[in-house]
Amino acid sequence: AVEAYQIGGVGMLIYDDSYEVTWMSELFRLRSLDKVGERLLTWIPEADDLVSGKTDRVRVQLDERIYEITRKEDAPMLFFKDVTELSNLSRAYVEEKTVLGIASFDNYEESTQYEDDADAAAISAAVRTPLIEYCTSHHILARRMGESRYLLLCNEKELNELIADRFSVLAKVRRAASRMDVSISLSLALAHGTTDFNELDDMAQNLLDLAETRGGDQVAMQKAGEDVKYFGGSSEAAEKRSRVRVRVMAHALKDLIERSSNVIIAGHKMADFDCIGSAIGLARVAQALNKEVYVIATTGGIEEKLKGAMELHKEKLRKEVRLVSESEALNHLTGNTLVIMTDHHSVRQSNGARVLEGAKKIAVVDHHRRSTDMGVKPVLVY
Repeated sequence: AVEAYQIGGVGMLIYDDSYEVTWMSELFRLRSLDKVGERLLTWIPEADDLVSGKTDRVRVQLDERIYEITRKEDAPMLFFKDVTELSNLSRAYVEEKTVLGIASFDNYEESTQYEDDADAAAISAAVRTPLIEYCTSHHILARRMGESRYLLLCNEKELNELIADRFSVLAKVRRAASRMDVSISLSLALAHGTTDFNELDDMAQNLLDLAETRGGDQVAMQKAGEDVKYFGGSSEAAEKRSRVRVRVMAHALKDLIERSSNVIIAGHKMADFDCIGSAIGLARVAQALNKEVYVIATTGGIEEKLKGAMELHKEKLRKEVRLVSESEALNHLTGNTLVIMTDHHSVRQSNGARVLEGAKKIAVVDHHRRSTDMGVKPVLVY
């Protein structure tokens, strides 16, 4: 029986009441691990929970081999099973799992659109070079997708190396942009933890939105089923939107409004001053662009102080904006209606959830940090 254990890569040892090793099987001698006469817990501290009954097995590395240790319940005896090959296969399986990512240069279009061709090309080369060199050195496949984005493919092993490196590519791109006197930075979205490529793609797209909405110049990373982790974002650029970005987003919203037949503005449930104030401001912008605007404000609940203020100024409000219920707003929803979510970004929070479910065009204007469960696919987020 002992020979059978040895052939199967299993060793046995016996210890006394003081946890001193009193006997070891031949496997340990063959592997130069003879510890007879030594204290078990001095040799293998991890075995403490095992011999005390707190756990039924532990894994340890002895020399270059990995062993799974179990205890015989009715005797002071431990079994050492060599699981090196199994452990290596398991680690290789995990390390070789696919990581799908998107790299996006923040403020790229805004920084290059007014430059002549030569300067734009120089800026492009300056910020792309550190990204490509970084990907090459870390064995990451990078494929260009348009002017400012790259598709990235690597595995879990490379991802762990990037984490250990703290994604130094962010600083490299930032320095390269600074030398060109432009405010370009890099956002990375990295999705992993599943073999479903469609799920990885959806995760990566959403992660990129999160990174960019938080100000860019950072990494948003998520393992399927777990919370999003962020790296970087400590620079001043990550803490505030650039004036260029504000101007570009304002123009984009203006274009959306102009191309729409009418506008519906939805706030969050139990609306507060932020919510209604921003809704009225956006309503006035749309009115200035000659659009019919409906603000959902009479259903979904209103904060008490706001309710008092609205009652005090109800005559002026009635003249300047159309405050409607969600049901009334639904009557004005068409295939070309722009629905703007203000001061929130999740359908679950909205006082216009049914309107959002039927909307074809949605814009989000919200100062809160984005969560992952928006429940809609907006054409513009700011």
